[in-house]
Amino acid sequence: MTKTRKPVPRPRPGGRSALVRAAVEDAVRWLLQRKSQADVSIADIAARSGVHAASIYRRWGTVQALLLDMTIDRISQESPMPDTGSLAGDLFAWGERLAKMTAGPDGPVLVRAVVQAKPSDRALLLRRAIEVQGMLDRAAARGEARLDYEDAVDGLVAPIMMRQLFGMGGLDDAYVRTLVRRTISFGKPGRRK
Repeated sequence: MTKTRKPVPRPRPGGRSALVRAAVEDAVRWLLQRKSQADVSIADIAARSGVHAASIYRRWGTVQALLLDMTIDRISQESPMPDTGSLAGDLFAWGERLAKMTAGPDGPVLVRAVVQAKPSDRALLLRRAIEVQGMLDRAAARGEARLDYEDAVDGLVAPIMMRQLFGMGGLDDAYVRTLVRRTISFGKPGRRK
């Protein structure tokens, strides 16, 4: 007896999945201009986007997970990891962009999405963590200080996010440079090739 093979589904670049995502993201942005983040529901998003609520639940599970996914995707697209040729330059460029992004009109949504991430949503943050670690590994390979992702979060990301979260301001270039120096001091000597 010959087994019949099922055809292997092929991904459709820009297909239905991309259209669904775009419709959902447009709906979320529209809703956040009119409601507080806490008042936005999956049902609201479904009604506005024309995407069935079950599809939204299946893909994201919660509004929080959807916001976090949108945030990480936006950060990755708008702020790719810099490669200036030096660890200090890379960290400064990254910190400067993060400070500007969190201070922008969507800053409060971005900060809340990251801060309120549940343990089950944190896998979404892994995408960015891998990009950051790649930047840090390049610096170590050049013989600069060897840092881990956690060092960069503790030294650069957390202070910027906390200042935005508490409305403290003061995220000018001088402050970001201070954070960069402090972050580099966490490092161990890199390996020379």
